[in-house]
Amino acid sequence: MNMTSTTISNFGINVFVKFEKQMVLQKRGGHIGKQELQQEFKRWTQQNKYTYKTTREQIIQYMNKKYGEYNERDGWKNIAIAYCKDDYDI
Repeated sequence: MNMTSTTISNFGINVFVKFEKQMVLQKRGGHIGKQELQQEFKRWTQQNKYTYKTTREQIIQYMNKKYGEYNERDGWKNIAIAYCKDDYDI
């Protein structure tokens, strides 16, 4: 099977979207920085046995589109990584 660069790129971002749906939650006052997000995504891909790497640029572009422009001081605001069930707002 010959995958085009667009197909490969789409696969990578689809892996990130799965991560985002499982691990990023709305949390008033929360924030996520680029490094934290990248580290957690790497851990998640290893844990779930994904070998494809999504580029940092793809991740930032996706997050900016969904959660607003990245703020250098505070990161993406009002969201957090779901480290454990206690992090969910109920």
